[in-house]
Amino acid sequence: MSRHVASCHPLGEQISELAAQLNAATCALIELIGRFDTERGWAQDGCRSCAHWLNWKCGIGLVAAREKVRVAAALDGLPKMHAAFAKGELSYSKVRAMTRVATPESEDYLMMIARHGTAAHVETVARGYRRIERRAELAQCNQAYAERSLHWRYDEDGSTVFLLRLPPEDEQRFYQAVEARREALQTERGAEGDDSAESPLRATRAEALMDLITRGHDTEVVVHVSAESLDDEDREGECHLEDGPTVAPEAARRMVHESPCNTAKGDPATILRNRHDQRGIHIDAGTAVPHWDGLPMDDGMAVEGLLQASGKLDEWG
Repeated sequence: MSRHVASCHPLGEQISELAAQLNAATCALIELIGRFDTERGWAQDGCRSCAHWLNWKCGIGLVAAREKVRVAAALDGLPKMHAAFAKGELSYSKVRAMTRVATPESEDYLMMIARHGTAAHVETVARGYRRIERRAELAQCNQAYAERSLHWRYDEDGSTVFLLRLPPEDEQRFYQAVEARREALQTERGAEGDDSAESPLRATRAEALMDLITRGHDTEVVVHVSAESLDDEDREGECHLEDGPTVAPEAARRMVHESPCNTAKGDPATILRNRHDQRGIHIDAGTAVPHWDGLPMDDGMAVEGLLQASGKLDEWG
């Protein structure tokens, strides 16, 4: 049944033949375990996994049982190794070691080592390969960490498009944090009867990310805006972000509407300073900031605030 060197002692010949039969029987057992695991037969008996079922029903140690389940799954992609195992040409010890590192590309090479080497030799080769593989995985992991990045660009409509690169472990933390905050915001909006609770998934994720980033931190957005754009929805004025793209007048009006306003000072072509913190949006004069057309905005030239200039200070103040 197996291709082995004949023993000088009659008992040695019998042992070799019986070992080959045991190898083939072990392969048949592994095949059954693989099918049993795929069909989740162990779940019908209320077990946590196939390995736990083998531990309970067959008296196999839990570690050994997990190995048998792993080998069964690995053999599905290694037909030559599987066939040699089924014929009794390979022992379970050799197959167990090889399936830890074997791929369809390396199967022939490992089969050559297994046929001409001892089980200990195969174990040594597999361990050495795993060490090299782990080093490569470590280098890949370090490279992914070193290449984490955040880029952004302005789209044609003035929107900002972000490109975020994270290693796998950080990606999971990022995703879970955004999803948890999105669900919390959706719950709050739904309880308040806010129609935004039905916003598209991509929009609610963006909102959740902004909330996570700005929560508990003071941030300031400076918008250069014409007073007429706040005063009359039918009139278009100049609006653009400090060191950034233009924004629609409607966006400036929304910034004023969304949160309470404290004070504001400026002239009909002035600066809207939005400072976001946990209390909401505040507008103030601040220090002199260059005007959008390159002219300095002198504090001495400041007049009433944007809200007063647009006739909305009493209404929203």
